Amino acid sequence: MYNSNGAYTNPTHIANGTDGGVNGTDGWVSAGGWVGTAGGAAPFGSVGLVTHWAGQLHSQGATLEISSQDAFDHYGIWADIDTAKGAWNDKGPNGGVGSQGWGHNTDVGLLKSDVTQKVTITPSTVGNAGWSNFGISVFTGMDTGSSYDHHGGWNVGYQPASYSTPNPTPAMQSNPLGTTGLTFLTFSDSGDITFTAQAGQIYSILLGGYSGSGNFGPHAGYSLSITSAPVPVPAAVWLFGSALAGLGVLGRRKEKATA
Repeated sequence: MYNSNGAYTNPTHIANGTDGGVNGTDGWVSAGGWVGTAGGAAPFGSVGLVTHWAGQLHSQGATLEISSQDAFDHYGIWADIDTAKGAWNDKGPNGGVGSQGWGHNTDVGLLKSDVTQKVTITPSTVGNAGWSNFGISVFTGMDTGSSYDHHGGWNVGYQPASYSTPNPTPAMQSNPLGTTGLTFLTFSDSGDITFTAQAGQIYSILLGGYSGSGNFGPHAGYSLSITSAPVPVPAAVWLFGSALAGLGVLGRRKEKATA
């Protein structure tokens, strides 16, 4: 499911990361005009001002791809699926004073799984971007307000664990960029992210480049590989089950001995 607002006229724009010059910056995409939904309605009944894509995992082990190419292959439009080098945070993995992310280049997606399972999101840039590392933040819920701040900053003051004075707290805040109804769940500043998706719960995915300075650019298209797998059963559960099975066998033996 993709927002058709601001779709590209051809894939060259995506590969060259020319969003800022062709369609304006990402944060300005409107809430309306969807493909892949009934009647072009917003996915999952969302009412937030900014959402670029949405995906639904219908079964355990299901996979999804999110990209402009996928939008074209399924719906015939080159959807505006791109971001900028410093959208999640403009200092990159080395940290630095004055770091922040930028609302106007942050992409927003919605994800829902019909079953409880582990979900992994793996991003990659499309074309010759000159950068490749992403930051991804996952929130429970979706925006229910009308105050998304296109000009706003988020992850302000974030410093990675590798920095001399780490500060992860700014990346752990709920309701970033003026949103309402988003509860922080987890984040990754190194691309891939894995979390447990609860059956029927809708998650908001906010992402952008985390590859050094570049709040407006360079832009780049991106692709997301979304995979899922069963939630691992703790070893203690297996041991408990084995113990119960053993007791059952022992009980049957005693019954035979006293019969």
